[in-house]
Amino acid sequence: MLKYRYDYHQSFVYKIFCASKSGETPTTFEEALEIIKGIYNMSLGMKLIVYLVGWQHEGHDSKYPDWREFNERLKRNCDKTTRDSFLWLCQQAKAYNCVVSVHVNMCDAYENSPLWHEYSEKDLLVRENDGSLRKGSLWGGEQAYLVSKTREWQSGYAQKRLDELIELLLLEEAGTLHIDVFEPYDNPYHGITHEDDFESMKKIVSYLNLRGIDVTKEWFHAELLGMIPMVYHLNFDEAQRLAYPPDVICGGGSMWNLRRLDRAKVPPWQGFFIRPSSGCLYDRAWGESFDYDLHMNQKDVDWIENETEGFRSNFYLKTIPWYYLNRLNIIRHTHSSEQYSVEFDGGHISTIDISNGRYSLYNQDRIFVDGDNIFMPALWSETNQWIMYSHVGGLQEWNAPKGWTEFEIYLPDKDGEKFIGQVDVINGKIKLRLEPRQSMVLRQKT
Repeated sequence: MLKYRYDYHQSFVYKIFCASKSGETPTTFEEALEIIKGIYNMSLGMKLIVYLVGWQHEGHDSKYPDWREFNERLKRNCDKTTRDSFLWLCQQAKAYNCVVSVHVNMCDAYENSPLWHEYSEKDLLVRENDGSLRKGSLWGGEQAYLVSKTREWQSGYAQKRLDELIELLLLEEAGTLHIDVFEPYDNPYHGITHEDDFESMKKIVSYLNLRGIDVTKEWFHAELLGMIPMVYHLNFDEAQRLAYPPDVICGGGSMWNLRRLDRAKVPPWQGFFIRPSSGCLYDRAWGESFDYDLHMNQKDVDWIENETEGFRSNFYLKTIPWYYLNRLNIIRHTHSSEQYSVEFDGGHISTIDISNGRYSLYNQDRIFVDGDNIFMPALWSETNQWIMYSHVGGLQEWNAPKGWTEFEIYLPDKDGEKFIGQVDVINGKIKLRLEPRQSMVLRQKT
Protein backbone atom coordinates (compact mmCIF):
# COMPACT_ATOMS: atom_id res chain seq x y z
CA MET A 1 0.00 0.00 0.00
CA LEU A 2 1.17 3.51 -0.81
CA LYS A 3 2.53 5.65 2.01
CA TYR A 4 0.48 8.84 1.85
CA ARG A 5 1.82 12.33 2.50
CA TYR A 6 -0.87 13.04 5.10
CA ASP A 7 -3.00 11.16 7.62
CA TYR A 8 -6.36 12.02 6.11
CA HIS A 9 -8.25 10.03 8.74
CA GLN A 10 -6.73 12.35 11.35
CA SER A 11 -7.26 15.62 9.47
CA PHE A 12 -10.17 17.90 8.76
CA VAL A 13 -10.50 17.74 4.97
CA TYR A 14 -12.90 20.19 3.34
CA LYS A 15 -13.51 22.35 0.28
CA ILE A 16 -13.94 26.09 -0.09
CA PHE A 17 -16.16 27.19 -2.96
CA CYS A 18 -14.54 30.22 -4.59
CA ALA A 19 -16.52 30.95 -7.74
CA SER A 20 -19.10 29.71 -10.22
CA LYS A 21 -18.99 30.29 -13.96
CA SER A 22 -22.26 32.22 -13.68
CA GLY A 23 -20.25 35.08 -12.21
CA GLU A 24 -20.83 34.51 -8.49
CA THR A 25 -17.70 34.82 -6.35
CA PRO A 26 -18.56 33.68 -2.83
CA THR A 27 -14.94 33.45 -1.65
CA THR A 28 -11.82 35.25 -2.86
CA PHE A 29 -8.35 34.01 -1.93
CA GLU A 30 -8.20 36.59 0.87
CA GLU A 31 -11.56 35.42 2.21
CA ALA A 32 -10.44 31.79 1.96
CA LEU A 33 -7.64 32.60 4.38
CA GLU A 34 -10.20 34.06 6.80
CA ILE A 35 -12.11 30.77 6.73
CA ILE A 36 -8.88 28.81 7.25
CA LYS A 37 -7.90 30.99 10.22
CA GLY A 38 -11.38 30.67 11.67
CA ILE A 39 -11.42 26.88 11.43
CA TYR A 40 -7.93 26.66 12.88
CA ASN A 41 -9.04 28.63 15.93
CA MET A 42 -12.37 26.86 16.39
CA SER A 43 -10.85 23.40 15.90
CA LEU A 44 -8.02 24.03 18.37
CA GLY A 45 -5.39 23.59 15.68
CA MET A 46 -6.47 20.33 14.04
CA LYS A 47 -4.59 19.45 10.84
CA LEU A 48 -6.45 21.05 7.92
CA ILE A 49 -6.45 20.08 4.23
CA VAL A 50 -8.51 22.34 1.98
CA TYR A 51 -9.31 22.13 -1.73
CA LEU A 52 -10.39 25.26 -3.61
CA VAL A 53 -13.33 24.89 -6.01
CA GLY A 54 -13.74 27.28 -8.92
CA TRP A 55 -10.18 28.61 -8.83
CA GLN A 56 -9.72 28.38 -12.64
CA HIS A 57 -11.06 30.42 -15.59
CA GLU A 58 -14.59 31.69 -14.82
CA GLY A 59 -15.17 29.30 -11.91
CA HIS A 60 -16.38 25.80 -11.06
CA ASP A 61 -16.71 23.49 -14.11
CA SER A 62 -15.37 26.22 -16.35
CA LYS A 63 -13.51 25.49 -19.64
CA TYR A 64 -12.30 21.98 -18.86
CA PRO A 65 -10.09 20.23 -19.91
CA ASP A 66 -7.98 23.39 -19.69
CA TRP A 67 -6.80 24.52 -16.28
CA ARG A 68 -3.90 26.79 -17.19
CA GLU A 69 -5.53 30.06 -16.13
CA PHE A 70 -6.58 31.35 -12.74
CA ASN A 71 -9.94 32.95 -12.08
CA GLU A 72 -9.11 36.66 -12.08
CA ARG A 73 -12.00 37.48 -9.75
CA LEU A 74 -10.12 35.81 -6.88
CA LYS A 75 -7.03 38.02 -7.08
CA ARG A 76 -5.85 40.32 -4.31
CA ASN A 77 -5.61 43.96 -5.36
CA CYS A 78 -2.05 44.21 -4.12
CA ASP A 79 -0.73 41.33 -6.24
CA LYS A 80 0.54 41.48 -9.80
CA THR A 81 -1.11 38.19 -10.84
CA THR A 82 -3.80 35.87 -9.53
CA ARG A 83 -1.19 33.13 -9.33
CA ASP A 84 0.71 35.34 -6.90
CA SER A 85 -2.45 35.58 -4.80
CA PHE A 86 -2.89 31.80 -4.84
CA LEU A 87 0.70 31.16 -3.80
CA TRP A 88 0.33 33.80 -1.09
CA LEU A 89 -2.68 31.90 0.26
CA CYS A 90 -0.78 28.59 0.25
CA GLN A 91 2.09 30.15 2.16
CA GLN A 92 -0.07 32.00 4.68
CA ALA A 93 -2.17 28.90 5.41
CA LYS A 94 0.89 27.06 6.74
CA ALA A 95 0.73 29.21 9.87
CA TYR A 96 -2.66 27.61 10.57
CA ASN A 97 -1.58 23.98 10.15
CA CYS A 98 -3.32 23.97 6.78
CA VAL A 99 -2.39 22.62 3.36
CA VAL A 100 -4.07 24.36 0.41
CA SER A 101 -4.65 22.60 -2.89
CA VAL A 102 -7.33 22.57 -5.60
CA HIS A 103 -10.29 20.68 -6.98
CA VAL A 104 -9.99 19.72 -10.68
CA ASN A 105 -11.88 17.57 -13.17
CA MET A 106 -10.26 15.14 -15.63
CA CYS A 107 -13.50 13.83 -17.13
CA ASP A 108 -15.27 16.80 -18.69
CA ALA A 109 -14.62 18.90 -21.79
CA TYR A 110 -16.48 22.00 -22.99
CA GLU A 111 -16.67 23.48 -26.46
CA ASN A 112 -15.56 26.91 -25.18
CA SER A 113 -12.35 25.47 -23.69
CA PRO A 114 -9.00 26.67 -25.08
CA LEU A 115 -8.17 22.97 -25.50
CA TRP A 116 -11.40 21.94 -27.25
CA HIS A 117 -10.02 22.09 -30.79
CA GLU A 118 -6.84 20.27 -29.82
CA TYR A 119 -8.62 17.50 -27.91
CA SER A 120 -11.11 17.05 -30.76
CA GLU A 121 -8.40 17.02 -33.42
CA LYS A 122 -6.26 14.53 -31.47
CA ASP A 123 -9.35 12.35 -30.88
CA LEU A 124 -9.05 12.37 -27.08
CA LEU A 125 -12.79 12.43 -26.37
CA VAL A 126 -15.14 9.50 -25.80
CA ARG A 127 -17.00 8.42 -28.95
CA GLU A 128 -19.98 6.14 -29.43
CA ASN A 129 -20.00 3.29 -31.96
CA ASP A 130 -21.13 5.65 -34.72
CA GLY A 131 -18.29 8.04 -33.98
CA SER A 132 -20.45 10.72 -32.34
CA LEU A 133 -19.13 12.40 -29.21
CA ARG A 134 -20.61 11.14 -25.97
CA LYS A 135 -22.34 13.83 -23.97
CA GLY A 136 -21.86 14.19 -20.25
CA SER A 137 -24.16 16.26 -18.09
CA LEU A 138 -25.20 19.89 -18.28
CA TRP A 139 -23.15 21.79 -15.73
CA GLY A 140 -23.91 25.45 -15.16
CA GLY A 141 -26.02 25.47 -18.31
CA GLU A 142 -23.18 24.17 -20.50
CA GLN A 143 -23.04 20.79 -22.21
CA ALA A 144 -20.07 18.70 -21.11
CA TYR A 145 -18.48 16.01 -23.25
CA LEU A 146 -16.27 13.25 -21.87
CA VAL A 147 -12.51 12.94 -22.06
CA SER A 148 -11.19 9.46 -22.77
CA LYS A 149 -8.63 8.97 -20.01
CA THR A 150 -7.13 6.04 -21.88
CA ARG A 151 -6.67 8.00 -25.11
CA GLU A 152 -5.39 11.00 -23.19
CA TRP A 153 -2.87 8.88 -21.29
CA GLN A 154 -1.68 6.94 -24.33
CA SER A 155 -1.12 10.16 -26.26
CA GLY A 156 0.88 11.76 -23.45
CA TYR A 157 -1.63 14.59 -23.11
CA ALA A 158 -2.66 13.55 -19.60
CA GLN A 159 0.94 13.71 -18.44
CA LYS A 160 1.39 17.07 -20.16
CA ARG A 161 -1.75 18.47 -18.57
CA LEU A 162 -0.72 17.25 -15.11
CA ASP A 163 2.82 18.57 -15.49
CA GLU A 164 1.45 22.02 -16.34
CA LEU A 165 -0.85 21.92 -13.30
CA ILE A 166 1.95 20.84 -10.97
CA GLU A 167 4.19 23.66 -12.18
CA LEU A 168 1.43 26.28 -12.11
CA LEU A 169 0.31 25.48 -8.56
CA LEU A 170 3.59 24.16 -7.10
CA LEU A 171 1.64 21.02 -6.23
CA GLU A 172 4.67 19.01 -5.20
CA GLU A 173 4.90 21.28 -2.19
CA ALA A 174 1.20 20.89 -1.32
CA GLY A 175 1.39 17.13 -1.87
CA THR A 176 -2.31 16.57 -2.47
CA LEU A 177 -4.89 17.04 -5.24
CA HIS A 178 -8.65 16.44 -5.38
CA ILE A 179 -9.91 15.05 -8.70
CA ASP A 180 -13.65 15.55 -9.03
CA VAL A 181 -15.72 12.62 -10.36
CA PHE A 182 -12.77 10.63 -11.81
CA GLU A 183 -14.96 7.93 -13.29
CA PRO A 184 -13.98 5.35 -15.96
CA TYR A 185 -15.75 5.46 -19.33
CA ASP A 186 -15.87 2.90 -22.07
CA ASN A 187 -15.12 4.24 -25.55
CA PRO A 188 -16.81 1.91 -28.08
CA TYR A 189 -15.48 3.66 -31.17
CA HIS A 190 -11.90 2.95 -30.09
CA GLY A 191 -12.57 -0.42 -28.46
CA ILE A 192 -11.80 0.85 -24.94
CA THR A 193 -13.59 -0.86 -22.04
CA HIS A 194 -14.36 0.31 -18.52
CA GLU A 195 -11.57 -1.95 -17.34
CA ASP A 196 -9.14 -0.29 -19.74
CA ASP A 197 -10.09 3.12 -18.42
CA PHE A 198 -9.63 1.94 -14.83
CA GLU A 199 -6.09 0.95 -15.74
CA SER A 200 -5.53 4.43 -17.15
CA MET A 201 -6.92 5.97 -13.95
CA LYS A 202 -4.42 3.93 -11.96
CA LYS A 203 -1.60 5.19 -14.17
CA ILE A 204 -2.73 8.77 -13.62
CA VAL A 205 -2.83 8.32 -9.84
CA SER A 206 0.56 6.59 -9.86
CA TYR A 207 2.02 9.37 -11.99
CA LEU A 208 0.98 11.92 -9.38
CA ASN A 209 2.10 9.69 -6.51
CA LEU A 210 5.59 9.48 -8.00
CA ARG A 211 5.70 13.28 -7.82
CA GLY A 212 4.81 13.09 -4.12
CA ILE A 213 1.17 14.07 -4.60
CA ASP A 214 -1.72 12.22 -2.94
CA VAL A 215 -4.96 11.94 -4.90
CA THR A 216 -8.38 12.20 -3.29
CA LYS A 217 -11.64 11.99 -5.20
CA GLU A 218 -15.37 12.36 -4.87
CA TRP A 219 -16.34 8.72 -4.21
CA PHE A 220 -14.58 5.39 -3.87
CA HIS A 221 -13.82 2.69 -6.40
CA ALA A 222 -12.62 -0.64 -5.02
CA GLU A 223 -10.16 -0.82 -7.92
CA LEU A 224 -8.26 2.11 -6.39
CA LEU A 225 -7.87 0.57 -2.93
CA GLY A 226 -4.46 1.39 -1.50
CA MET A 227 -3.91 4.16 -4.07
CA ILE A 228 -6.13 6.92 -2.70
CA PRO A 229 -6.44 7.76 1.02
CA MET A 230 -9.75 9.61 1.13
CA VAL A 231 -12.99 10.33 -0.72
CA TYR A 232 -15.30 13.27 -0.09
CA HIS A 233 -18.48 11.15 -0.08
CA LEU A 234 -17.89 7.67 1.36
CA ASN A 235 -20.06 5.15 -0.50
CA PHE A 236 -19.44 2.16 1.80
CA ASP A 237 -21.97 -0.30 3.13
CA GLU A 238 -21.53 -2.12 6.45
CA ALA A 239 -19.39 -4.95 5.02
CA GLN A 240 -16.92 -2.51 3.46
CA ARG A 241 -16.74 -0.46 6.64
CA LEU A 242 -15.69 -3.64 8.42
CA ALA A 243 -13.21 -4.55 5.71
CA TYR A 244 -11.35 -1.27 5.15
CA PRO A 245 -9.84 0.63 8.12
CA PRO A 246 -9.82 4.45 7.98
CA ASP A 247 -6.03 4.70 7.64
CA VAL A 248 -6.39 2.80 4.34
CA ILE A 249 -9.42 4.67 2.99
CA CYS A 250 -11.55 7.18 4.86
CA GLY A 251 -14.39 9.43 3.92
CA GLY A 252 -15.74 12.84 4.47
CA GLY A 253 -19.50 12.69 4.85
CA SER A 254 -22.62 10.86 3.75
CA MET A 255 -24.34 13.51 1.63
CA TRP A 256 -24.66 11.14 -1.36
CA ASN A 257 -25.69 8.07 0.60
CA LEU A 258 -28.13 6.63 -1.95
CA ARG A 259 -29.39 4.09 0.55
CA ARG A 260 -31.24 6.88 2.30
CA LEU A 261 -32.15 9.13 -0.61
CA ASP A 262 -35.35 8.92 -2.61
CA ARG A 263 -34.24 6.90 -5.66
CA ALA A 264 -36.98 8.46 -7.80
CA LYS A 265 -35.35 11.86 -7.31
CA VAL A 266 -31.76 10.73 -7.89
CA PRO A 267 -30.36 11.93 -11.24
CA PRO A 268 -28.69 9.29 -13.44
CA TRP A 269 -25.12 10.49 -12.80
CA GLN A 270 -25.50 9.78 -9.09
CA GLY A 271 -25.76 6.10 -9.96
CA PHE A 272 -21.96 6.14 -9.84
CA PHE A 273 -22.26 6.17 -6.05
CA ILE A 274 -23.56 2.60 -5.90
CA ARG A 275 -20.09 1.31 -6.75
CA PRO A 276 -18.86 -0.33 -4.62
CA SER A 277 -22.07 0.24 -2.63
CA SER A 278 -24.79 2.76 -1.97
CA GLY A 279 -23.92 3.49 1.66
CA CYS A 280 -24.58 2.50 5.29
CA LEU A 281 -27.90 2.76 7.03
CA TYR A 282 -26.35 4.89 9.80
CA ASP A 283 -23.02 6.42 8.84
CA ARG A 284 -22.71 8.29 12.12
CA ALA A 285 -22.31 5.06 14.07
CA TRP A 286 -19.13 4.32 12.11
CA GLY A 287 -17.92 7.91 12.10
CA GLU A 288 -18.58 10.53 9.45
CA SER A 289 -17.05 13.92 8.86
CA PHE A 290 -17.80 16.74 6.46
CA ASP A 291 -18.71 16.92 2.77
CA TYR A 292 -20.16 20.37 2.19
CA ASP A 293 -18.31 23.21 0.48
CA LEU A 294 -17.75 26.19 2.74
CA HIS A 295 -17.93 29.70 1.33
CA MET A 296 -17.82 33.19 2.72
CA ASN A 297 -20.41 35.34 0.98
CA GLN A 298 -23.53 33.39 0.15
CA LYS A 299 -26.91 34.93 0.95
CA ASP A 300 -28.44 31.94 2.70
CA VAL A 301 -25.35 30.21 4.13
CA ASP A 302 -23.12 31.37 6.98
CA TRP A 303 -20.00 29.21 6.80
CA ILE A 304 -19.85 28.99 10.58
CA GLU A 305 -23.44 28.85 11.75
CA ASN A 306 -25.64 27.39 9.01
CA GLU A 307 -27.27 24.33 10.57
CA THR A 308 -27.00 21.96 7.61
CA GLU A 309 -23.98 23.20 5.66
CA GLY A 310 -22.10 25.34 8.16
CA PHE A 311 -18.94 24.47 10.01
CA ARG A 312 -19.92 24.58 13.66
CA SER A 313 -22.48 21.81 14.15
CA ASN A 314 -20.94 19.54 11.51
CA PHE A 315 -17.46 19.77 13.00
CA TYR A 316 -18.44 19.29 16.63
CA LEU A 317 -21.10 16.62 16.17
CA LYS A 318 -19.49 14.70 13.32
CA THR A 319 -15.80 15.38 12.74
CA ILE A 320 -14.65 15.17 16.36
CA PRO A 321 -16.27 11.72 17.01
CA TRP A 322 -15.08 10.63 13.52
CA TYR A 323 -11.52 11.61 14.39
CA TYR A 324 -11.73 9.69 17.67
CA LEU A 325 -13.23 6.54 16.15
CA ASN A 326 -10.71 6.55 13.30
CA ARG A 327 -7.99 5.74 15.86
CA LEU A 328 -9.76 2.56 16.95
CA ASN A 329 -10.15 -0.89 15.43
CA ILE A 330 -13.65 -2.12 14.65
CA ILE A 331 -14.57 -5.34 16.47
CA ARG A 332 -18.12 -6.04 15.29
CA HIS A 333 -21.36 -4.58 13.98
CA THR A 334 -24.80 -5.59 15.25
CA HIS A 335 -28.24 -4.53 14.08
CA SER A 336 -31.46 -5.40 15.88
CA SER A 337 -34.95 -3.98 15.90
CA GLU A 338 -33.89 -1.75 18.81
CA GLN A 339 -30.31 -0.75 18.06
CA TYR A 340 -27.75 -0.31 15.34
CA SER A 341 -24.33 -0.60 16.99
CA VAL A 342 -20.65 -0.69 16.14
CA GLU A 343 -18.20 -1.96 18.74
CA PHE A 344 -14.62 -0.69 18.65
CA ASP A 345 -11.63 -1.90 20.61
CA GLY A 346 -11.14 -0.72 24.16
CA GLY A 347 -14.81 -1.29 24.90
CA HIS A 348 -16.07 1.65 22.83
CA ILE A 349 -19.68 1.39 21.65
CA SER A 350 -21.16 3.64 18.97
CA THR A 351 -24.88 3.16 18.67
CA ILE A 352 -28.13 4.45 17.15
CA ASP A 353 -31.44 4.00 18.95
CA ILE A 354 -33.73 2.79 16.16
CA SER A 355 -36.88 4.15 17.82
CA ASN A 356 -35.79 7.80 17.83
CA GLY A 357 -32.51 7.96 15.88
CA ARG A 358 -30.58 9.14 18.96
CA TYR A 359 -26.83 8.63 18.72
CA SER A 360 -24.54 7.65 21.60
CA LEU A 361 -20.83 7.01 21.91
CA TYR A 362 -19.52 5.63 25.17
CA ASN A 363 -16.73 3.63 26.73
CA GLN A 364 -17.57 1.72 29.89
CA ASP A 365 -18.65 4.44 32.38
CA ARG A 366 -17.73 7.40 30.17
CA ILE A 367 -20.18 8.91 27.69
CA PHE A 368 -18.63 10.96 24.90
CA VAL A 369 -21.72 11.69 22.79
CA ASP A 370 -25.30 11.78 24.00
CA GLY A 371 -27.61 12.73 21.17
CA ASP A 372 -26.49 16.13 19.95
CA ASN A 373 -24.33 16.86 22.99
CA ILE A 374 -20.65 15.94 23.15
CA PHE A 375 -17.81 16.04 25.64
CA MET A 376 -14.67 14.67 24.02
CA PRO A 377 -10.88 15.03 24.24
CA ALA A 378 -9.06 17.03 21.59
CA LEU A 379 -6.66 14.18 20.87
CA TRP A 380 -4.74 16.18 18.27
CA SER A 381 -3.82 18.82 20.84
CA GLU A 382 -0.56 18.82 22.78
CA THR A 383 -2.36 20.00 25.92
CA ASN A 384 -4.96 18.13 27.96
CA GLN A 385 -8.13 19.82 26.75
CA TRP A 386 -11.67 18.65 26.10
CA ILE A 387 -14.42 20.07 23.92
CA MET A 388 -18.02 20.42 25.04
CA TYR A 389 -20.77 21.24 22.57
CA SER A 390 -24.55 21.26 22.70
CA HIS A 391 -26.77 21.68 19.70
CA VAL A 392 -29.90 22.51 21.70
CA GLY A 393 -28.25 23.99 24.79
CA GLY A 394 -29.13 23.55 28.45
CA LEU A 395 -27.46 22.13 31.53
CA GLN A 396 -24.69 19.68 30.71
CA GLU A 397 -23.48 17.09 33.22
CA TRP A 398 -20.54 14.84 32.35
CA ASN A 399 -18.02 12.67 34.14
CA ALA A 400 -14.83 14.66 34.61
CA PRO A 401 -11.64 13.43 32.91
CA LYS A 402 -9.51 11.28 35.17
CA GLY A 403 -7.43 13.27 37.63
CA TRP A 404 -9.26 16.57 37.15
CA THR A 405 -10.20 18.53 40.27
CA GLU A 406 -10.56 21.97 38.71
CA PHE A 407 -10.49 23.33 35.20
CA GLU A 408 -10.49 26.48 33.11
CA ILE A 409 -13.18 27.34 30.54
CA TYR A 410 -12.60 29.04 27.21
CA LEU A 411 -15.01 29.99 24.45
CA PRO A 412 -13.51 29.17 21.03
CA ASP A 413 -14.31 31.55 18.18
CA LYS A 414 -13.10 32.16 14.66
CA ASP A 415 -10.99 35.07 15.95
CA GLY A 416 -9.47 33.16 18.84
CA GLU A 417 -10.65 32.16 22.29
CA LYS A 418 -11.96 33.96 25.33
CA PHE A 419 -11.20 32.95 28.90
CA ILE A 420 -14.40 32.55 30.93
CA GLY A 421 -13.27 31.36 34.31
CA GLN A 422 -12.19 28.56 36.60
CA VAL A 423 -14.55 25.87 37.90
CA ASP A 424 -14.17 23.01 40.40
CA VAL A 425 -15.06 19.40 39.69
CA ILE A 426 -17.76 18.33 42.15
CA ASN A 427 -18.16 14.65 43.04
CA GLY A 428 -16.35 13.69 39.87
CA LYS A 429 -18.80 15.64 37.70
CA ILE A 430 -18.60 18.67 35.45
CA LYS A 431 -21.77 20.75 35.27
CA LEU A 432 -22.09 23.65 32.84
CA ARG A 433 -24.94 25.42 31.11
CA LEU A 434 -24.53 26.00 27.38
CA GLU A 435 -26.48 28.12 24.96
CA PRO A 436 -27.85 26.41 21.81
CA ARG A 437 -25.02 25.54 19.41
CA GLN A 438 -22.38 26.70 21.83
CA SER A 439 -18.97 25.09 22.27
CA MET A 440 -16.59 25.34 25.21
CA VAL A 441 -12.99 24.28 25.67
CA LEU A 442 -12.08 22.87 29.08
CA ARG A 443 -8.46 22.66 30.22
CA GLN A 444 -7.18 20.99 33.33
CA LYS A 445 -5.96 23.49 35.92
CA THR A 446 -2.35 22.67 36.74
